[in-house]
Amino acid sequence: AEYSTPPAISLVTKFDFHDFEKYPTPFWHQVYVLFRRNLYDTVKDKTKFFRILAIKASVGFLMGTLWFGSGRPPSNEKLFGLMGSIFMLAVTSLMTILAQTIISFPLQRSLLIREYKNGV
Repeated sequence: AEYSTPPAISLVTKFDFHDFEKYPTPFWHQVYVLFRRNLYDTVKDKTKFFRILAIKASVGFLMGTLWFGSGRPPSNEKLFGLMGSIFMLAVTSLMTILAQTIISFPLQRSLLIREYKNGV
C-alpha cells in the first residue's frame, strides 16, 4: 500500500493578523501602555522594587558561583551540568513572573473589570 504524506498546514496562514485592527487603539500602543503601567507599579513601591532586585541578584550570584567554570574545557561529560543550570535559570525566571502575576492580580482586578466594562 502506498502512503501519502498529509499536506503541510502553515500556522501563519491560519492566524489573521488583521484582528488587531478591530480595536480603535493600535496593538503596539496597548503594549506600550501596559508596559508603562507595569513599570510605574513596580518602581512606585520602593520596598517591593528592591526586594525583587535583591532576589534576582542573589539567585544570579548563587547560580553563578555554583556553575562557574563548569564548562571548561568543553566536553560532552560536562553537558549535563550546563543543561541543569539552563533549566534552573528558566524555572526561576518562570516562577518569578508567575509569583508577581499571582500577587498583583487581585490588586489590579477592579481596574481590569472597569476597563473591560468600558470596552478598552
